[in-house]
Amino acid sequence: MSDKPTTEQVCQLLDALYLHGSDEASKYLVQIQESVFGWEIADSLLKLNRNEHSSYFAACTMRYKIKEHFDEIPVESHNALKDSLITNILSMPDANKTITTQLGLALADLAIVLPSWTNIVDDFINKFSTDLSCVPFLLTLLTLLPEELMFNDTLQVKQSRWEDCKRLLTDDITKIFHLLSICLEKFPDTETILIKVFDCIASWLTLGNLPIEELSKSPLLLLPFQAVTQATTSEEVFEAAADCISSQAYSVEYTPEFQTFSQQLSENIMSLRPVFQACQEVDDFERSKSLAKCFMSYLDSYLPYILKDPDSGFGSVLSLELLVDCINHGSIKIGEMTFDIWDNMAELLERYHESEITDPYKPIFRSLMIGMWKLCQYDKDTQLDTILNEDHNSDFIRFRSVSVYELMHDVMWIYGELDTFKEMFQILLRSENTWTESESALFMMHIVADELRESKSELIGQLVRTLLSLQDNCHPLVKRSAIKVLHHLSDWINCNQELIDPVLRFMITSLRNDRIKSAAAAGIQAICFSCQDKIHLSHFEGLFQVLQSAEELGLSNDSVVTILKSLGYIISHQPPDKYESCLSNVVALQVKPLHQDVKILRIENISAETGLRESAKQWQRPENSFYFTTIDDDYELPKSSLSIGSRPPLVRPRKSRFIPEVSIERPQSPPRDVSIDIPVISVIPEEDPDEFYIPIGQLGCEVCKSLLCQIRREIGELKLMSKSLTVKREEIADYQKQADELERSKHELKRQITKQSNNSQIKVGPELFSPSSYDFYTSQSSIDPYTPQWEHPNGSGMDREYSDHPEPTGDTFSVLLSDYKAGQDQLRQLLANQDTIIIVTPATTIPVTGTKNDPCIWLDRLSSIFRSSVAHFQDVHPAASIVKEVSTDYIHLTMGTFT
Repeated sequence: MSDKPTTEQVCQLLDALYLHGSDEASKYLVQIQESVFGWEIADSLLKLNRNEHSSYFAACTMRYKIKEHFDEIPVESHNALKDSLITNILSMPDANKTITTQLGLALADLAIVLPSWTNIVDDFINKFSTDLSCVPFLLTLLTLLPEELMFNDTLQVKQSRWEDCKRLLTDDITKIFHLLSICLEKFPDTETILIKVFDCIASWLTLGNLPIEELSKSPLLLLPFQAVTQATTSEEVFEAAADCISSQAYSVEYTPEFQTFSQQLSENIMSLRPVFQACQEVDDFERSKSLAKCFMSYLDSYLPYILKDPDSGFGSVLSLELLVDCINHGSIKIGEMTFDIWDNMAELLERYHESEITDPYKPIFRSLMIGMWKLCQYDKDTQLDTILNEDHNSDFIRFRSVSVYELMHDVMWIYGELDTFKEMFQILLRSENTWTESESALFMMHIVADELRESKSELIGQLVRTLLSLQDNCHPLVKRSAIKVLHHLSDWINCNQELIDPVLRFMITSLRNDRIKSAAAAGIQAICFSCQDKIHLSHFEGLFQVLQSAEELGLSNDSVVTILKSLGYIISHQPPDKYESCLSNVVALQVKPLHQDVKILRIENISAETGLRESAKQWQRPENSFYFTTIDDDYELPKSSLSIGSRPPLVRPRKSRFIPEVSIERPQSPPRDVSIDIPVISVIPEEDPDEFYIPIGQLGCEVCKSLLCQIRREIGELKLMSKSLTVKREEIADYQKQADELERSKHELKRQITKQSNNSQIKVGPELFSPSSYDFYTSQSSIDPYTPQWEHPNGSGMDREYSDHPEPTGDTFSVLLSDYKAGQDQLRQLLANQDTIIIVTPATTIPVTGTKNDPCIWLDRLSSIFRSSVAHFQDVHPAASIVKEVSTDYIHLTMGTFT
């Protein structure tokens, strides 16, 4: 801004802003604040005092300039600025609170940043105490001064000046207390003054290093306690008094000279317990909340001293009852205020007592458990369908599932997991319980159940049998929580295998209850995972029937996924004669609809006429083999050739939960022994085919140490394209939801691998995606995803082009199958003893995406292992597939000798 605007022009801009909401006026006013003219304009507007809008703008501008652009004022003008600002404030005794607050902040900031101002408090008192009408502003100014010094990090003040200011204010605190006492005498019945006095005391106590023992003799520190104990105290005074008490609690230091003050404060705090209980009885939430804040501030400050040296005078163990009072209040918000203190207490007890918890603390934590049980009870009037809605995310649901869950895991070891379990079981057995009380007890039990996996207590067996005896007419929430308890006791059930069968039957039966079937499916997965080596094959048949009836039962996609994982755990421990048939049944159930839509033709001769380049003439195909190939858009497919439609479009790498981006280095040359390209079917959104791919792999097998099966339910009306299925855009959200579930199950996957690492039997795992590295990735390889070209062994190349998509031909189920980690030695041994294997492609898009899950890369690397065990294969194209048999259940890939 080159020209200075006049005061009248600025007033017109302010009118345009406040009366008409002009954006142009707002921008111009910002430029004025940023310019060097802002100082003079703000001073002129304050002197003019035209209206509230202009005065407020001037006060804000003055504070902004002092805070951000104080260096624009030459040193010789500093005192003039101070005097002018004080004069303007004194000329506006009737300004509203908003304007006086901004002026007070401006003057306080100026006092801090002005190096020559060394008698700040005296100047303030002398300037603003002579006129009683200025006393409210003086108290506001004195309240803002320590706050700006201690908490305003945006002030451009040197460290030396900051330390000088802090020392100056600390030395003047006795003057402040004396002034406040005089103000109370001058205005004995004025609530506004009393509130400002409480605020000022609280502000100055934040400075620290105060002569607290001397100040404790002042009646001012007792005044807030007196205020909160009087029933006639207004809400505003009550809140200000509570804030003042909290500041007193934080002003203490663990030194002998603070002992007298600490004892006095502790006694005063404990005297507020009856007040808190009285507020609770009359359901005065705001006052209860203010008192709870006082209690938590006191315990937060004194807790280390109470636990480390309870007889030192810095509080006593009895003061911990304040926590119990807040937990038992009945309000979630007040109860949650205590959680940080409980958490800190558990950490300090472990540190000070080296995990040997003394008896005085156990009753306190027992009270916490009972209080949590009460707070976690549902409101009887809450709509059941709202609670059972898995997407429902109310404050109460978050409180139970996050806040309570985390706190209990942090502190339960103090009272004892088994003791907590026993306490809740005793509540559960009471005949007079309402359903909300029983459900809350079960909720608390499911939190600690994970820690009881090695417990030999008969109590747990009694609980399990009690839960299994629940009637069908039991409240759905009670039954759902019972299933969750069994879910989290899965490791304990594994050690008590006589209960596996009744527990699984109980959960399978619960799948027919629409309101708890999701919890039942998750429970079944947990039991099958923990007890997979002890589950009888009969349960496979039961779960398989559930899978066949999934649509009739109305199971969600997530529930179907958990049932499939459970079947995978059972299959993984079946003997070889049962393994193949069980796996075939599961895979066939999902793959069969695909075979109804995909027609496979047999190829007789491969030549340029089929859409390949001349170099393809040199290829020699094994007799009676199938070849899934690329057909260029410019050529017509002869009737004698085989193809599953045309090549799907290339996919640009993108970050996706389903398609992880992993770069792989390009090999020097493709392997010559054998390369097998399993065709891949992709699901893409109809309107945006180049941006999103959901992969569908093919079959399941005995080549991997841990086979990962994940089969999707029918996703609606799909359009079958060549090697692609088109899915409606609204279905994509369902894929992402399932991807999130798969991410959450990764820790289970790691546990399974560890558990099965020394077992030579083929396993079925719970995850969709293959791991980030394989033992059989012995050589570095890479495919440039942006280069749709493969190099033939003789040096020539073949382009992979985009293709047109044919019209849809029907509906289908989507299948997601993947491979898992297998060692080289195991593969060599396996291939040396059999000539028929079933290979599952990792779930991916197409063989040119450049991801580690790429089937062609996977099989290329696998072929290097074949070399030592399988006879020589003739050179074939790296994208070729050798398929000997196609059935309605699965495809066999036969490795034979070809000469």
